[in-house]
Amino acid sequence: MRSPRLLIAIVVSLAALLAVGLALVSADESIETPEPVDPAVVILEPGENLVGWLGEPLLVDHLMRQFPTIESVSTWEPLTAEFYEPTSLLAGQGYVVTLSGAESVQWRRPMTPVKGKVTLERGRNLVTWLGPGGWTIDRVAKGIGRALVKAEWGHHQYWKGDSADHFPTVQRGEALWIEVSRRVNWLQPAGVMPTIKFAGEAPADLKSVVRGDSVDVMNHFAKEFSLQPDGSILTVYVAASLDALLDQFELDGRATAGVPKLWYDAGGWANSDGHIVLKLEQWQPDNRTNESGVYGEFKVGRGVMAHEYYHAIQQQLSSTNAAEWLVEGGADWARAGIRRRDAETSVEVELAGWRRTVASSNAPPLDHAERRVENWQYTLGALASHQLALRSGEQSLIEFWRALLPEPLGPLAIQAALADRLR
Repeated sequence: MRSPRLLIAIVVSLAALLAVGLALVSADESIETPEPVDPAVVILEPGENLVGWLGEPLLVDHLMRQFPTIESVSTWEPLTAEFYEPTSLLAGQGYVVTLSGAESVQWRRPMTPVKGKVTLERGRNLVTWLGPGGWTIDRVAKGIGRALVKAEWGHHQYWKGDSADHFPTVQRGEALWIEVSRRVNWLQPAGVMPTIKFAGEAPADLKSVVRGDSVDVMNHFAKEFSLQPDGSILTVYVAASLDALLDQFELDGRATAGVPKLWYDAGGWANSDGHIVLKLEQWQPDNRTNESGVYGEFKVGRGVMAHEYYHAIQQQLSSTNAAEWLVEGGADWARAGIRRRDAETSVEVELAGWRRTVASSNAPPLDHAERRVENWQYTLGALASHQLALRSGEQSLIEFWRALLPEPLGPLAIQAALADRLR
C-alpha cells in the first residue's frame, strides 16, 4: 500500500503535467488560428498616426467627440508645403491623427470609396490609396506615370524604377506620401462606377448586359493601365431614341443644342462636362461585329463604350484639346484592345483592316490626319497609337494626356490653385 504522502505527490505531479499540456495546446491553437484582421478597423496608437480616408466627408469635430483622446488631426498642403488642420476628412486625402494618453483606440472607417480622381501637386502629397487591396507598389505607381519620384507608406519607400518584388503590398485605405515631379491627375482604380441612365424603354436583360459591359470595360483599363475613369464625376446616358435622350437631358438640366446633329453623325460621344451618350440599339442581338467570324458575339455597343470611356480618361487626366488624330485614334486603339481580348486574337488581325484602308487609293495625304476629313483621323490615329505603343510602351499613350495637365507657377497661380481646391 502506497503512503498518503506519495499519492499526494503523484497527484500534484499529474496536475502540473496536465496544466502544462493544456497550456501548450492553447498556445498551439492561438498560433494556428490567429484572430482575423478587419481592414476597416484602424488602430490608433499614442502619438502620430498616418490614416487614409475613403468615404463621404466627415467633420473632424465629430471624430474628436467620438474619440476624446484624439489631440489633433492635420493634413498636408503640397502647394504651400505646410501642415494645416482641416474641418473635414475628405476622400483621397491622407491625415496625421495625433492621439494623447497611453492607450490605443480602435476606429472603424468606411471602406467603400466614393471617388477615384486625386490631384497630385508637384512635390510631396499625403493621399489615400483608394484602389483594391493587395496591389504591389509598382502596380500602384503605374497609374501615376513617369512623374513619380518616390512613394512612402508605413516604414517602406519605393523610388521610380525600383524592383518591387521585395515590397509588401498596399492595402485599400492606406495613407501614402507620394512625391511627383509635376502636377498629375491620378485616376485610381477605385471601382466607383458611373451612373447609367437609360433614356426611353429598355428591357431588363439588356440593361443588365450594358451594366455588365460597363464594369468589364472599367476593369480592363484598371488591368492594362492601372487607372479608371472616375465614375463619381461621370454620367452615362444609354438612349433608345433621340427624343428620349432630349427629354432626359431637359429633365437633368443639360443643354440640348447640337445634340441632334451629334446623334446622327456619331455612334456615341463623350462631353467634357462629365457625360457620355451611347445608343441602346448598339446592344441589340442583330447589332454585332462579325468580321471574318473573328469577333463572334461582340456587340457594337461594347466597343463604343470602350472608345468613349477612353475619352473620359483623356478628359479627366487633362483635356481633349489636342490633335484630332491623337484624340480619336487613341480611343479607337483602346477599343481595339477590348476587341482583341474578347476574341483572343493578335494585334495584326485587328490592324489588318486599318492598313488596307490606309493603303487604298482613296486614302488622303497624311497631313489630313490632323483634321476632320471623312473620319481618317480615326484610322491613321489608331495606327499611329499602335506604333507609339510598340516603340515606347502602352503607358506612353496615357503619359501624353498626363503631360497636358497645366500646373500652377508663381505665387499668384498658386493662390488661384489653392482657392480652387477650397471650393
